[in-house]
Amino acid sequence: MSEKLDKLVGMAAELQDKLERFEKEYDQMIDSTDRYPLSADEVYQYNTLYLVNDKLSDAFRSIKAMKAPVRREGFLTKNSGNRYEVDGWELSSGSPVEIWEDDEELKEGGFYTATRIEHNGTDYYVVALGRDISINGLKARIKTL
Repeated sequence: MSEKLDKLVGMAAELQDKLERFEKEYDQMIDSTDRYPLSADEVYQYNTLYLVNDKLSDAFRSIKAMKAPVRREGFLTKNSGNRYEVDGWELSSGSPVEIWEDDEELKEGGFYTATRIEHNGTDYYVVALGRDISINGLKARIKTL
């Protein structure tokens, strides 16, 4: 791994701890704050922190997933319940999944991309590829989060 990549992965691990602490403090603030007696500026800050926490939660989950162990690996196949699964692990709308993308220029011939499963009204798809791309047979993995 390159030195710069190593450094950023280490920084992400440090950031993960701070993000987790922020989320806990935020949750405590939400549970203990009555918005009605707040000033206009305090309500603005309260609402801004809501938006910030939403985005930081996404960052926290992404950093956590980066180092999480692989639970299942295989190919997306449709089961008898009309849902997709990976090595027996059933997925539904909102399920996180990593899909393999071929890239012959890379050392291992490709890489995994973190995404999630959703339903387009007809069939399931992965967000990273779009609503109209069939996912049947794609190489995928599921991580323990």
